[in-house]
Amino acid sequence: MLEYLKEYQIVAYHTLLNCKKNDRLPQAILLNGYKDTPLLDIAKYIAKTIICEQEIACEECLDCLRIENESYADLIVIDGTNQTIKKEYIENIQERFSLSALENKGKKIYIINKIENATSEAINSLLKFLEEPTSDIYAIITTANINNVLPTIISRCMNIHLKKTPKHQLVVEATKKNIPVEDALILSNFIGSVDSIIDTYENSSYLSIKDVIIEFLNEMNEGKDLLYFSQLEISDVVKDKNDFLLFLELLEIAFIDIMNYKNNKDLNYQEEKELISSLANRIQKIEEKLSTIMLFKGCAMINANVKLLLDNLIIKIERN
Repeated sequence: MLEYLKEYQIVAYHTLLNCKKNDRLPQAILLNGYKDTPLLDIAKYIAKTIICEQEIACEECLDCLRIENESYADLIVIDGTNQTIKKEYIENIQERFSLSALENKGKKIYIINKIENATSEAINSLLKFLEEPTSDIYAIITTANINNVLPTIISRCMNIHLKKTPKHQLVVEATKKNIPVEDALILSNFIGSVDSIIDTYENSSYLSIKDVIIEFLNEMNEGKDLLYFSQLEISDVVKDKNDFLLFLELLEIAFIDIMNYKNNKDLNYQEEKELISSLANRIQKIEEKLSTIMLFKGCAMINANVKLLLDNLIIKIERN
């Protein structure tokens, strides 16, 4: 993460470094980025810097490693990426941090990732907490949509704006780390750091979902029953909400490729050019299908029934 900050987030890096050097780390920081910015990773790095004995987080000491895996006793992480942040989550922070610190550093840190996904009750509870900061409590809040964050939250934090990393830079760096070009192109559409691209490629269900996406496109190209294929093949691969969200991301990129082919633009699924070409000539209402996929990305955030969502998605894609 240090190298990422130095290369792609130089302003954020120097801001953090200067605050630590001058012993003026703010009690509340708001990281303002984009949906593909590694917000939680950066928030954790700031937490490490607050605790680490070095000038800026070394990422190698025991404290840094424990913050990374969230086993540091005086760290609370609430991630709103795949859940709604509720009032009781904020109250839990207040209750735990009303007690003395458990670690010998005496500093308590809470991270709230994607504050825009908090309920109004949670926001009100957080505001009261931010209004009365104590010197041993640090808040690190992130957002991928600053327009959905209340001005009262923004005004109580040091606002650090994070730049969007150019896609071509991510692809170059990822391929240097032995990620195939096609996979680097695909993943860099919705992942904003090389480390996260590598992690997704190596440690998630990405490759199996990508394979089933290509099979699905072949079935579509041949005019076969997509719902039957989904129930037979896709449901074996897409098992939970995270799998479904990844499936939607990869499917959206495939349909964008179909549009790109029609407009003579570069493809992400480079090894499937013949299939993309055939689909571009065969299927109609691509924009409507894309809109459907984006709609279901929103539905997936609030609905836990993945099988039902998947069936409804396929039905709507077939009908459009």
